[in-house]
Amino acid sequence: MAYGSAGVGSTHHLAGELLARMSGAKLLHIPYKGDAASITALLAGDLPIVIAPPTAVLAHLKSGKLRALAVTGPQRWPGMPDVPTVAEQGVAGYDVRSWAGWMLPAGTPAAVVERLQAETQKALQVVAVRQRLEDMGGEARASTPQEMTTMVAADLQKWTQVVADAKIGRL
Repeated sequence: MAYGSAGVGSTHHLAGELLARMSGAKLLHIPYKGDAASITALLAGDLPIVIAPPTAVLAHLKSGKLRALAVTGPQRWPGMPDVPTVAEQGVAGYDVRSWAGWMLPAGTPAAVVERLQAETQKALQVVAVRQRLEDMGGEARASTPQEMTTMVAADLQKWTQVVADAKIGRL
């Protein structure tokens, strides 16, 4: 089955490659120049499926033009509580989430790091901030610098393996 994504090497592309690897499915990646182009192709009937973030498809889901098959995180998304996870549909351990985090130059003084973390924690306690992040499909949570370092290392290992297995970037 063909699936569209926001482009070669995008999170959406890699999510499809991981799904193929974990499920044994034969999937053909069709890259587009961004989410809008892949969703336009889906709406036009040029593709049977796309992997895209909720913010890119939510209006089409609400209008009934598209139907969500699964969410890629480990839990159902509160914005679409009736849509099961990929894991719930038989691919145990499947977990693909995008994240955002602060990156600072090596050697940034500890006081600066601590202040930035404290201010981030405060911002995430503001109801409007949390709600906006959650409305976009995110999970509003802060972490410690060590937790972030551990998560980045685990993601790097996971995605490096997916890229190698799928031979992405090689002729």
